[in-house]
Amino acid sequence: MISVNLPAIDGSAVINEIMERSVRLFGKDGISEYDAVKALKTAGLMPDEIERIAKGMSNQSIEFVLKSKLFMNKLLKENCTLRVGSKVFEVSPVSRKKIMLKIHRLPVYFATAKLGEIFSNFGKVLRVTDEHFTFDGYEIVTGERRVLIEIEAEKIEYIPHLLKFKCGAKALVTMYGRPPPCACGAIPSGTSGGNARTG
Repeated sequence: MISVNLPAIDGSAVINEIMERSVRLFGKDGISEYDAVKALKTAGLMPDEIERIAKGMSNQSIEFVLKSKLFMNKLLKENCTLRVGSKVFEVSPVSRKKIMLKIHRLPVYFATAKLGEIFSNFGKVLRVTDEHFTFDGYEIVTGERRVLIEIEAEKIEYIPHLLKFKCGAKALVTMYGRPPPCACGAIPSGTSGGNARTG
């Protein structure tokens, strides 16, 4: 497979007028175009008010371009989530992204909640959790933490690769699609023999 490395999609590559009319629906258990349009209808938007629909970065998201910015503002003002039967979809502007960060190599005594304060400087922190390791039915908290953050798309590049503390401690910050800097070494591969999860 041949791939080409390109700069971030910004500047002249972005049609701002379309960006300002674009929304994203996210469903943690997946979302189809049919369910996405049906969800918008529950919010009072008809299919003829949709200019474009496209799959997101995964099967968990769908992106829409609405014909009017007024429609988008109304949708975001009145709805944070939409429902179709038992399915719940989160609504957000495409100009903002939800990113899951994984924090490696923090000291075991570090207060996980402190990460919320640290990363609030970069965007809106939605959730901070410990990662758990399951062994023979027992859950053990690991040293790795996760931070779910909502951030403006153009500011993602400013999320740090390293957290450096005056005491000498360093923590590696990774996220999907961004390789760690070589100086930090490889991403920890996890512990074999069990299953890791967050909670």
